[in-house]
Amino acid sequence: MPYKIDKARPLPPYQRKPKYPFDDMEIGDSFFVPTGPFTNAQERKWATIRTSISVWRRTTNQQHVKFTHRMVTENPGRQGVRVWRVADGAHHPLQLGYVAK
Repeated sequence: MPYKIDKARPLPPYQRKPKYPFDDMEIGDSFFVPTGPFTNAQERKWATIRTSISVWRRTTNQQHVKFTHRMVTENPGRQGVRVWRVADGAHHPLQLGYVAK
């Protein structure tokens, strides 16, 4: 089946909304993604979050924004991944447990 080739047809803007709230986060903010028990499913979620951070930084041209994430168990026994925004380039680095004076 032959396909018709259209010339100079404009590409519509990308309209997918981010799955995670990276745009709304300030340094020190975090969010929790429930994954269930520590299994391969959680490892896949970990990889998905890591990829989502990378894609968001690249597509929004915000390579200077830094995040970190950890597998955690929250009360009452909810297991998952927590993501923190920890820095904005060379400005305001935040290390967990450290408060700048």
